[in-house]
Amino acid sequence: VEVIKIVGTPTKAEIYAMNRDCTDFSFPSIQPHPWSQVFGAKAPADAVSLISKLLVYDPTKRIKPLEACCHSFFDCLRDPRTRLPDGSPLPPLFNFSREELRGYENYKELLIPPSVRHLLTPENLKELELI
Repeated sequence: VEVIKIVGTPTKAEIYAMNRDCTDFSFPSIQPHPWSQVFGAKAPADAVSLISKLLVYDPTKRIKPLEACCHSFFDCLRDPRTRLPDGSPLPPLFNFSREELRGYENYKELLIPPSVRHLLTPENLKELELI
């Protein structure tokens, strides 16, 4: 019910997309709140953009996990100058396996940016067809 308070009442089609067995339901009729109102003016636009793509009732219309990783909200993680708050480098974030990237070949440049490829093993680079 908490999600409904933010994104509004799902339509019959959205409920069916989430659970085809759910035919008898009763939700209060609630209009969605604009994301700008939910997060306020201080929220970065790319954060609002990402959350609006994640919090979608219909799973076929929701952004996929690896597509979400490519979202501009995470651009700072692709920046080689980004450090943890204590100043240490980020842990390995881009060491995907070929299996993990299956179906996301068009996203390789964002998922494994050139600036971090030197951190991957030669075997991993070859497996991912990056060399």
